[in-house]
Amino acid sequence: MLKDVNVIFSFERIKHFEIMDLSIEQLDQIEDLVKESGFSVNEVAVYLQLDPVEVRKAYQDRTSKFYKSYQRGLLMQKFSDDKALSDNTKSGDTIALQVKMKRESMQTYEAVRSSLIEGQL
Repeated sequence: MLKDVNVIFSFERIKHFEIMDLSIEQLDQIEDLVKESGFSVNEVAVYLQLDPVEVRKAYQDRTSKFYKSYQRGLLMQKFSDDKALSDNTKSGDTIALQVKMKRESMQTYEAVRSSLIEGQL
């Protein structure tokens, strides 16, 4: 009986990847939409005229190309924001300095929180 469950699960995964077979251009568009406009997963689906249900399934699968492209877009957006903030800080903008210090504090908090949740501390 267990073999049958594994076969069905494997088949569904293969079927899922076939449905979300995205082109390189689409993957680049996903990154750009997230990086430039901060699009949500649903907004990306609507903009690219993809099935929102399948897109959400692909986003939940951390091995999918969609998930990786979306996350890359988020990181690129964060890098761009952090670079602009750093540049403003260097030019003497005190508000930018306060925002940067708050972000650093939040990053430390999140790192400690994650460690506690994972039982590493």
